Amino acid sequence: MRERRPLRTLLATLAAGLILAVASCGNPADVDGLLTDDWAALPEPVAVVPVVGLCHESVSGSTRISMADHRPVDCDITQRAETVHVGTFEDADSAPPDGSPTIRAAFAECDRKARDWVGGDWRTARLKLAVRTPTETAWSGGARWFRCDLSEVRALDATLGVGRKGSLKDALRTQPELLYGCFKVILAPDDTVASIPGTTCDRPHESEFVGIHTTKHVTYEAFLDDEAATHTACLRLVAAYAKVPVDGDLEYRAGTLFYEPDEAAWTAGDRGVRCLLWMPDQLTRSVRGGGDNALPVQ
Repeated sequence: MRERRPLRTLLATLAAGLILAVASCGNPADVDGLLTDDWAALPEPVAVVPVVGLCHESVSGSTRISMADHRPVDCDITQRAETVHVGTFEDADSAPPDGSPTIRAAFAECDRKARDWVGGDWRTARLKLAVRTPTETAWSGGARWFRCDLSEVRALDATLGVGRKGSLKDALRTQPELLYGCFKVILAPDDTVASIPGTTCDRPHESEFVGIHTTKHVTYEAFLDDEAATHTACLRLVAAYAKVPVDGDLEYRAGTLFYEPDEAAWTAGDRGVRCLLWMPDQLTRSVRGGGDNALPVQ
């Protein structure tokens, strides 16, 4: 009977023969026998860079955007933010923290570009501007961009972004429904404003948007503590809007309401306060340019 050798012995014998064969044959010309040194180097990873004019179905609650958050869509489908500008951090050695001069400079650039995009000051409409930056990981991978996103909001006192269809390009010229105008003022039992829904100016209302005041306060706390200065600044905007003089009678013509940026927007660099006139008696037309007839001394 023929002997059956164990498989492991046979494999060992074959391996030994193969080693001997290679050793005896040597390498062909121009072959060094190394299997790794002739492979082409893999390309370095390329950081994702946002694109102006694309929109986003959802937006992160954080100002830091990872590569996974880059899922742009066409603006004609339901979306919540539109990228209106992409800038570059030229001289930053590390990812700039929120509230830093670098971030505030980025916000100022986004503000200018957003105005160009919509055709005026975006704060005069139901719009919100956000500056979004790379995560620390993306920054380590070479990302140096910042993204300027505009979103539509539901109302003056409800600033969460809402879904919309269509670009905001030239929106202040072509989409008047976004512009702030006249408002009903719904008061709470303690006489604070409970809500302020928009309405047309030919219907009874108590308030009207008159413009944007840019505050010069250094800190958010100082700004909040100085309501008198904001009231005075907004009254001057009321006078300019209605075409009445800034004099001792001004405070007897109308009161003011104002909506400041929240702390996160302030930290990013927003200093724009939305100013409105307020009347205890209902109005049924706009006071714009109306002079003494629109705002008589009470």
